[in-house]
Amino acid sequence: MRLGIHFCALVAAFAIAGCSSSTDSNSASSGGGAGISPGTHDRSESCPDGDVDCKTGLVCASEDPNGQCIQTCTPFMDAECGDTTQWACNSEGHCYPRCTTTADCARASEGYICKDDEPPRPPVKFCDGPN
Repeated sequence: MRLGIHFCALVAAFAIAGCSSSTDSNSASSGGGAGISPGTHDRSESCPDGDVDCKTGLVCASEDPNGQCIQTCTPFMDAECGDTTQWACNSEGHCYPRCTTTADCARASEGYICKDDEPPRPPVKFCDGPN
């Protein structure tokens, strides 16, 4: 019984040490940038540290402002993204939130805009980085 208590105390000590903050200047490049827990960001959310920030199955479009976690899809196959009233699969094969104006874009303050696909396919528009 005493051994079990010591083992639990040792496990707790390692858990606390693993969760403590670090003053290491590399913490941002090791998945901790901007207070993001690695692997927690969903579609259209930021990924300043790259793919590590995104949930499993998503990749980071690092060319977008602060990065953007995206799901890939077959170009123009909106249904592969889920609810077609909320998501669109653009000509590049990326799932983006649908919109009608830039005000509909959750990340408009970061420079994201409501844009047409290439070629345009009204009424489908989606939120993406300005490039």
